[in-house]
Amino acid sequence: MTTRWGFLGAGFVAARAMAPAVHAAADAELVCVASREIDRAQALGAVSVTSDYAAVIADPQIDAVYISLTNEAHLRWTLAAIEGGKHVLCEKPLTTSAADARAIDAAAQRSGTHVVEALWYRWHPRFQATMEALRDGSLGVIDHIDAEFSFTGVPPGNYRLDPSRGGGAVLDVGPYVVDIALSSVAASAGQAVSQLGIEVESRMVVHNEAPGGVDITTRARLLISGVAADVLMSIDSAPAQRLQISGDRGALVWAGGEAFTNWHTASRLERHRDGAIETLDSFPDTDPYQLMVEQFGRTVRGDEPSVMPMSDSVALANVLEQLRAPQS
Repeated sequence: MTTRWGFLGAGFVAARAMAPAVHAAADAELVCVASREIDRAQALGAVSVTSDYAAVIADPQIDAVYISLTNEAHLRWTLAAIEGGKHVLCEKPLTTSAADARAIDAAAQRSGTHVVEALWYRWHPRFQATMEALRDGSLGVIDHIDAEFSFTGVPPGNYRLDPSRGGGAVLDVGPYVVDIALSSVAASAGQAVSQLGIEVESRMVVHNEAPGGVDITTRARLLISGVAADVLMSIDSAPAQRLQISGDRGALVWAGGEAFTNWHTASRLERHRDGAIETLDSFPDTDPYQLMVEQFGRTVRGDEPSVMPMSDSVALANVLEQLRAPQS
């Protein structure tokens, strides 16, 4: 069974990653792309294009909708797609608030549709191997997680600098570092992410100088079922992506390529212990977007559960909301 896709948005990620993934994937077809800029939509190689988002949702030839609009539009169009009976793959962050994530979850359950947050690093085989290593107790008892995703060079006028459009570092790169911390503790404890006890113990936030400015850097310590996780997210710092998960039997480290945006680049999962470095697994050139598209299709067909269940997205949204809350 082929999953027939419609896209809302034809921006950078849709053009560079998602459209090629659909074209390369088994059992997937790009039926229609909707964009306010028709020339951008035409470049994605769909059967048809339109400037009308609602037309994609209403099209009976489309099974699933991929949403890559700016953050503030995710809720509206995800709910519209659910109401239209479509399955949804929505770029991160799924929403800009925890209440909105819960609303999407409830709507999807009522309609029987699948909604998945496209936190695409989860489909990389290195993530899967890490979760397996944590589940089998390779690190012993986990006691600390250190994760960072930083970059710079956001141009003036970009939505990332606009609070009304869901801008800021927490919503842009925070989903990666917070999610890996939650996922790691859950895997090690043999629990679902939704079962974890999560507390924001401390945080330091830097805002830009524009009126009503967004958080450009947030550093926080999370306590996740007793495990300390130091997470750093920034859209105004030297580029860095790193992950180290430490336990009493060593540390797991993501090496080679980028930690969270490793795309078409070889990478490794290493264990560091007593000054020695052991490569637990190596991964060749990989396209996690294609793996995500193919696995999403299997979820829609009922063949396997989602790699990113809605309960995980709701838990993630709760933490992101705490990190964005005004400081007293």
